Amino acid sequence: MDALFSSWVAWVRKRYLSWLFCRLLKLRPTARSFLRIEVHGGGETFFWHDPWTPFGDLLEYLGPSGPANLGIPMDSLISDIIIGSSWVLRPARTDRQVHFQAYLLTIPLTQEADYAVWKVDDKVCSNFSAKSIWRSLETRNHLYFYCSYSSRVWNRAILSLGFINAPVHWDLVLDWLPRASNDRVRSLALLPLWNGCIYTIWRERNARFHLGLIKSEDVLVRDVIKLTKVKSTAMKNGGSNLGARLVGYVWFRGRDAYRVATGSNLVDQVKILLSNFGILDLE
Repeated sequence: MDALFSSWVAWVRKRYLSWLFCRLLKLRPTARSFLRIEVHGGGETFFWHDPWTPFGDLLEYLGPSGPANLGIPMDSLISDIIIGSSWVLRPARTDRQVHFQAYLLTIPLTQEADYAVWKVDDKVCSNFSAKSIWRSLETRNHLYFYCSYSSRVWNRAILSLGFINAPVHWDLVLDWLPRASNDRVRSLALLPLWNGCIYTIWRERNARFHLGLIKSEDVLVRDVIKLTKVKSTAMKNGGSNLGARLVGYVWFRGRDAYRVATGSNLVDQVKILLSNFGILDLE
């Protein structure tokens, strides 16, 4: 009987505990969004790999050329770019680098050790509360689009229509949508793109929590753009003149959206997109 019981326990551990462990591992990106390193001296915190800024993954935020542009190797500690009480950085070359370096000036540098904190809704928690974490993850504002993950999906998706620096707070987005563009067709094309972001992000949220499945931002952006094209095509096939104009707009003026979504040669592709909408002159 003891041998039979031991075999049953071993089977349960192998079958279910390993499955649970795999699900927990897949939730690491979600858990990481609540972790923040409070920097003081920077001697224990890696510049590129640790979550110490509000910009999320710095390598993703500043781009793959970030280490070369800033002159900061991938294995650098934050203390490697501090002399005394000053930051030592190359001049900013992009808007994101400007925002990042402006944030650095808000950090009071001291000789104290860095330490990790658990933050929920940008508030430091003294202890772990599954209830507060769940409530935060469920909030509308967090999902659309305050969460760093959904914010990046939203901004990369609307870039396919030439929009940049859009708001990420729910109420501000609702206020921005009707006046985002003076071009009526472009403005109308934005609405199904917004709806696609809401639907796709909500579906991704359910897949993560119920199935333990995680999609990359690239895949979600492609899904959003695909949904927008399908809706526009359906309107066209239904005899709508506006649908026909939307199809032309989304399919042709946004034809580089897929290359932007995959991130290949991102700087050049963004320039092409902005040129398509008259925001940037490439001549």
